[in-house]
Amino acid sequence: MRIGGFNVVGSFVDVFYDVNLLGPPSISDMENNLKNNPQLPRLARWRVYQNISAAFKNAHLREVALLTCRVGNATEFLRKVANDWGLVVRAYRQRVALTEDVTTVGKKVTRRFFMHLENNPPAGKSAADLIIMEEEIPFSPPDTFLVGPPLVP
Repeated sequence: MRIGGFNVVGSFVDVFYDVNLLGPPSISDMENNLKNNPQLPRLARWRVYQNISAAFKNAHLREVALLTCRVGNATEFLRKVANDWGLVVRAYRQRVALTEDVTTVGKKVTRRFFMHLENNPPAGKSAADLIIMEEEIPFSPPDTFLVGPPLVP
């Protein structure tokens, strides 16, 4: 499922669907559809998104890391998702890449994938030097955006 923001083409659901973007006295697109056309597929997709949000909340997860292309630059989108899901979202400002390492010994072929941030080598290093163990994800505070819902007092 591909979630997106306001008017993002090709998204399964717009996470701002329930938000009144124009302010009073207008209403959100969701409220308008509930009132005037409750059979729209867009409402059905919104319910699926709400079920996923509820599953995240019920699982009491603390944090998720989104391993997508530069989504860390869409800060308002991430704030909305973090609030909808009730957890902290970590997102990368650079593309997260996978590099495959293939080892062949006799007839046995072993494939391992390593995750790293693309185009972010430290001075004097290449992107290949950034490859880390497959059990880890890259962490570089300047290359990540971290956001969560407001803390409950």
